[in-house]
Amino acid sequence: MIVDGFILAADIGGSKIRLGLFDEDLNILKLSIFQTPREPSPEKIPMSIIENAKKMVGELVNRIKIFSIASMGPLDYKRGIIAKTPTVGAKNIPLIKRLREWLDVDYYLLNDCNAAAYAEWWLARTEGVKSLAYITISSGIGGGAVVDNQLLIGKDGNAAEVGHIVVDPSGYMECGCGGLGHWEAYCSAVNIVKYAAKLVGDGVIDEDNELAKLANLKKLTSEEVYRLYGLGDRGAAALLERVATFNAAGISSVITCYDPEVLVLGGAVVLNNYRYFQGRVFPLIENYLGVGMPKITTPRHGELSPLIGAVLVAKNRIDDLIVKTT
Repeated sequence: MIVDGFILAADIGGSKIRLGLFDEDLNILKLSIFQTPREPSPEKIPMSIIENAKKMVGELVNRIKIFSIASMGPLDYKRGIIAKTPTVGAKNIPLIKRLREWLDVDYYLLNDCNAAAYAEWWLARTEGVKSLAYITISSGIGGGAVVDNQLLIGKDGNAAEVGHIVVDPSGYMECGCGGLGHWEAYCSAVNIVKYAAKLVGDGVIDEDNELAKLANLKKLTSEEVYRLYGLGDRGAAALLERVATFNAAGISSVITCYDPEVLVLGGAVVLNNYRYFQGRVFPLIENYLGVGMPKITTPRHGELSPLIGAVLVAKNRIDDLIVKTT
């Protein structure tokens, strides 16, 4: 499909927002990356996007014909709203309404992991791949899927919010969305720290180790968890043994639901600790799996997969994702 003008695209994640300006041939002309506002006000994210977009596009704003956005969810995409942001705390963000007050063009809105799945499938389809699933484990956990060459969207745009799969029916941890026992509540970068602190506080992990000391001082980070694991810390080993099981259960659930030929695993937690996933998580997947194992790989577009996917759905005119009302 031909787009007569530039496409502005955004990838709204739990920790960073990426803005890209693309020409008609999908060449990236400008790129801006900045921190996602971590405030509960529903106005902060759209205002931050407008402020940074103005700086980035300058006088090229008049050549923009489409603004396509891949966002963390859950969404109410038909109304142009981010319904919840479990990792940020804001709710009912009037995203498209605010952006349209600045730039009155056509808008597309979809889940960031659906966008990433579409971008990765768009490359893989040239190799005959018809079904692909995408999972990111980062500040949160999300997913997207293309099945039989069709991007799955769902009634509100949340067809593959896989981070909210229940992996622990006991409900030991509460997710940021309010649900109990969700995969994201145990294994995301934000929540693995909370899970560690709770295990230490409840005496499940003893206090004679570096992980427990940092948890008690409230200085533990997800990066430190995996670093300590690599150093043989007993607390980190006890924690990541549990986390490996939850990750394997979550991944196997995604495979069973979508039966993909290819599973793409992305996000900082996976990509920065891939040897751990290969050695401790992947071997456990078949313990829970109900269908055949797909090829498991990492994103070819790297961290830009959601941004590229947002541009592609606009370029290919997936009209179900056009926001018609705000």
